[in-house]
Amino acid sequence: MPLKTHDQGPRYSWSAGFSWTFAICAAFGLVSGLGLIVGVKRIFDSDKFERHNFDVVGRLEETRSSFRSAVSNMRAYMLAPDPAHQQAYIADCDLTHSQLDQYTDLLGDDPEASSESSKLNSDLNALTSAMNATMGFRSDYGGAAAPKLSEDPSLTRLIGTMETDLGAQLSQHNNQLDLHRDLRQDDFLLTEIAFACTMFFGSVTLALAAIGVRTEIARREAAESKHESAKQDLLTAQAMLELSDQKDPETGLMNREAFEQILEQEYAIAFKSRNVLSIVIMDIDQFAQIRDVKGPETCEIVLRQAAALIKDCFRGGDVACRYSDTEFVVIMPRTPLQNATTAAERARSNVEKAKWPHCNITASFGVAQADFLKDHRELMSRAEQAVDYARRTGRNRVTAIRAYLPLSA
Repeated sequence: MPLKTHDQGPRYSWSAGFSWTFAICAAFGLVSGLGLIVGVKRIFDSDKFERHNFDVVGRLEETRSSFRSAVSNMRAYMLAPDPAHQQAYIADCDLTHSQLDQYTDLLGDDPEASSESSKLNSDLNALTSAMNATMGFRSDYGGAAAPKLSEDPSLTRLIGTMETDLGAQLSQHNNQLDLHRDLRQDDFLLTEIAFACTMFFGSVTLALAAIGVRTEIARREAAESKHESAKQDLLTAQAMLELSDQKDPETGLMNREAFEQILEQEYAIAFKSRNVLSIVIMDIDQFAQIRDVKGPETCEIVLRQAAALIKDCFRGGDVACRYSDTEFVVIMPRTPLQNATTAAERARSNVEKAKWPHCNITASFGVAQADFLKDHRELMSRAEQAVDYARRTGRNRVTAIRAYLPLSA
């Protein structure tokens, strides 16, 4: 009864090497991504901080400038009560208050910064009140009192306090900018390093991923090939089991009828899977003369010994058959011409070196391979041509022919 084959296909699993490769790729990708994110974030934060501090310093500079202009216009009015100086003084005071409010808004909700801006606002309010009072006294006491009023110690102290506090704030923010510029150089360096790491680790990641994928593809192809080989071996074994009663009685090998059926089946398998198929024909040299001289009993011993030698020289998956009185043929599935020729040469050497009963035996070999298969008879014909050429050119040699057959004819 024919054997039943269950083709479930090869089972795949992630190999340990590929798993490690995948893990390394993921780690490199994470490091690269984090490096790039950190670098970009530091650049944006650096630009934002610098723009904010430039705005803060600019508002303080404008506040100090308008404050100094107000003091200058106040003193000019004290010396010469020109309405233009008074109007300019009022405009400068309003501008100073407006710019100080903008400065406070820029500082935000920082408690320390709010305390600093509150102190400046307090100084400005006190100074504005004192300068307004001084200008009122100028109207009451006349020009003779103006020099004394404009140099009043309390007024001078308030002006000095305002100048000192504004200068301190400007100095503090300028120091922060200088420190920030030094840190920004480090930020740029870190960003460049992060970019270089991103490029490097990205390249390594891609390379490892490519290697891992290629390795996995090769592993799967090998598994599929192994599965296909096992399947074909099973089909060959099934065919041999079905033809087990078709054996040559003298040698125990498959007979010619079984050979033709197995060869036809192997052709069909090779054609379907696009695998190579080779056959080797062995012809015992001058066998007719040996029979005439040594007799049929010796010939039977030679045939049995030659059959055993063939089995030893070829693989277990190869199929050895007796083709004619003096010829043996070996079907070699998935075997290229070079490997089949090597096996034939090994068999030829073993035949020549073997100890035979009452005679010396040599053999001629013909090897043929079909890459593009259609008709198994054509391949057998090529192998017969090869062994015939070996006989005609001196015997005891191996001749190989590659048969290129069209897929359709």
